Amino acid sequence: MPSSYGPSQSVTDGTPLSSPHYDKFQAPSLGAKDFMDMSRWMMAINDKETSEGLLKKRKFETSELEELSEKIEYVNGFAPAYRYQTPTDILLLAGDHGPSVPAHKLLLATRSKILNHIPNSYGSKAPSNQVNTITLHELNQEELESLLDFLYNADLPEEKMNKHAYSLYVAANKYGIPYLEKFCVRHMLKSLSSANAIDVLEIADAHSSQTLKDNVMNYIAKNRRDIIFSAQFEALALKNPNLCVQISRASLKDENKKSVINVKKNINSSATREVCMKQNLAIRRRDK
Repeated sequence: MPSSYGPSQSVTDGTPLSSPHYDKFQAPSLGAKDFMDMSRWMMAINDKETSEGLLKKRKFETSELEELSEKIEYVNGFAPAYRYQTPTDILLLAGDHGPSVPAHKLLLATRSKILNHIPNSYGSKAPSNQVNTITLHELNQEELESLLDFLYNADLPEEKMNKHAYSLYVAANKYGIPYLEKFCVRHMLKSLSSANAIDVLEIADAHSSQTLKDNVMNYIAKNRRDIIFSAQFEALALKNPNLCVQISRASLKDENKKSVINVKKNINSSATREVCMKQNLAIRRRDK
């Protein structure tokens, strides 16, 4: 059996492949212009499908965002109604002995892992006809009110966070309020500067927040010239020399990392120059 059909061979019905019967079914030849037109047509279809897909995706995402916004507004409406229209059943006192602030035990129990066990640990058991009282010694009056605002509303205005972020972070860490703790960490990292980096580092170190500490260490290492020669760093060296040693090590690591990067850049530049010189030399030899 032949391995391929020749010019006059048949397939099944005895009709030669080269006969007009088969020639009329042959695909027309396509020129460069035809291929270009076809490519443009296919690209237009793809672009249309992509655009329609993106439009549907955006509409879906917009719908989801609107639904989420409505849910948030719906839930947020509950907080002030609960806070101001439902009778309170516990009083909170600040460490500076300001006026007591009324609150709800249910709120404290659901927001705080520690205050969930009140008044056994942090409060005084009151007679049945009186309200229990809890004193949060590490907070002053403004800080206590800001803490309660956050517990009810899950948010705080920027000006209050700028003023009370450190003390609220300490309270969140002590009383087991994870969301407030994360909220404070995000704020501290967002507002990190050469002026407050040492303070934030001390807080992170004192409360074993490794993520916060690592981020602040990296910031200090990159901005060491502004920080290491400051009065804050000198004060830190006197009260916490171990932390200063950690800062020095982080700074050296960052310096070494930059040195390695610079060396690699120089090597690459030298290699590029050498290749260019060889190419120029080859061109000159060829042109002679």
